[in-house]
Amino acid sequence: MSETVMRIFKQALAVTGKGMLALFAFMLLFFILLVLVDRIFPGKESEQ
Repeated sequence: MSETVMRIFKQALAVTGKGMLALFAFMLLFFILLVLVDRIFPGKESEQ
């Protein structure tokens, strides 16, 4: 492959990696928010 193709491929991998890291960071923050809300407002246990 030519040098231009490899440069563009490396840039595409860098952008994909940054996007995946941002997605996982957002998922982690959302999970922490859900855990905090669940601890602040616990649900009622149903008796069966």
